[in-house]
Amino acid sequence: MRAPGIGMVLDKSDLDGRVFTQTAGKSIYEPTSYTANIVFTKRDTVTDTTEVGGTFNASYLLPTALPITVKSGVDTVNRRVNNRQVAPRRWNRVAAPGGPASVLLPLEEFSLMTLTRFEEQHGGQRLPVFDPVSVNDELSNSARWTEDLNYAATQPYTSRRIMEEAVDAGYLQAQARFFGRLNVLGGVRVENVKVDTFTYVKYRSTAVAVEPDPVKRAQIDYGAASSEGEYTKYFPSLHVAYDLTARLKARASWSTSYGRPTLAQLVPAISFNDTAMTVTAGNPALKPQLAKNIDVKLEYYFQETGVFTLGLFQKKITDYIVNRGGELVPSGPDNGFEGNFGGYTLNAPINAGSAEVNGWEADFRQRLSFLPGLLKGLTVAANYTWLETKGKFTGTTELRTNQVTGFIPRAGNLRLLYNYKRWGASASLNFTGEHIITYSATNVAALVFRRDLTTVNLGATYKLQPNTTLYVDANNIFEEGPDRYRYIPSRPQSQTWGAMTINFGVSGQF
Repeated sequence: MRAPGIGMVLDKSDLDGRVFTQTAGKSIYEPTSYTANIVFTKRDTVTDTTEVGGTFNASYLLPTALPITVKSGVDTVNRRVNNRQVAPRRWNRVAAPGGPASVLLPLEEFSLMTLTRFEEQHGGQRLPVFDPVSVNDELSNSARWTEDLNYAATQPYTSRRIMEEAVDAGYLQAQARFFGRLNVLGGVRVENVKVDTFTYVKYRSTAVAVEPDPVKRAQIDYGAASSEGEYTKYFPSLHVAYDLTARLKARASWSTSYGRPTLAQLVPAISFNDTAMTVTAGNPALKPQLAKNIDVKLEYYFQETGVFTLGLFQKKITDYIVNRGGELVPSGPDNGFEGNFGGYTLNAPINAGSAEVNGWEADFRQRLSFLPGLLKGLTVAANYTWLETKGKFTGTTELRTNQVTGFIPRAGNLRLLYNYKRWGASASLNFTGEHIITYSATNVAALVFRRDLTTVNLGATYKLQPNTTLYVDANNIFEEGPDRYRYIPSRPQSQTWGAMTINFGVSGQF
């Protein structure tokens, strides 16, 4: 709902339960000042994933003086993801004479409401709100609601996404130990990936006068859009470990890894602009983002059960996925759009950028079995990661840590565990530092950052049998959530409070 022509000033003194003073326009507390635009939507979004896979591995110890083990294997995974909406329906509320009085919370009740946490922290406006009880009571009143039949007819098309993926892979590796202290492991993995995608596109807009039936109109307007892609990638790696002393071990590795594109990048909703002659779509031929990694690490093992690890790492990422246009849609019936959009400029995610990540991490785990009495069951664990990033995604401009999205510069965890006979308990604190969410090289107002976030979790277990355990976990007990701002910290964009979740059940190994 909205009331036109309203002016106001903020007043953080919170007089009369409000945090602003209206200076112009119709009264925001008068229901007749508003026009109603109340929508009730019912829908179930279902994603079915069918997956079939198989794995075969074999190893052989070579008859050599040095203990060398050769291992090889193949695996295959075929999956089908079908995302759709089941029986979607929507109703629009018919405006009552004199305005939507029945759905505005009365002033006397509104004034007694406590300030929200967002208003307490930011001094935001205190505005009238819907009375959810009144809305719910009116849902069964057919005179108040009209069903949007066009919505029910078009949603099965606009929400349909299907992806079929076949991943066939094989590997070969060898492991050897030299001089009793040096262990070397190396090998290569190869993967072939084929992707087929399917969705619907609204190619035309049939007038209601031409076809009044919304179901038939949707069948005329929407058509299929399918495409496919394939790639083969190799992933070599080499890992070395050396025992400096009985308790101190050094590790070094060079490896390659990857991150596959998401379903939304492979097959998103397709949109087009006839005036600009552009079409936006997914890209099933997207390659995975590739990373070449160098890791160096020292591990110290305590006499009592525990370990301290300090490591340095570097990751160089290529084939970074970015959104960029420029390619023209070919003409002909097999262009992926049923022959439509020939000559249009295609905007789609592509592999174009590169990034480099340098950092260090520390990890500590120690069972405090040297403590007296019941304290012997305590275990403490902590880790911390620090990152510095840079990247080039368009042109030659290099972006730095506070400009590269997808990376969290600071992160840490602290965990306490306790075990006594059949009982167990845990408490954990998780921290993620401030980082950028959205970057724009041309508009600083579009920069979006997320502030520091700390969450606390608790858990308890009871072992019924050696292989059966009861558990209960309470996650995010202080209901913290992401707090985002634009450009500068004093310009909040959104603040979300995550609900505490409680999970309980039985786990076992059979």
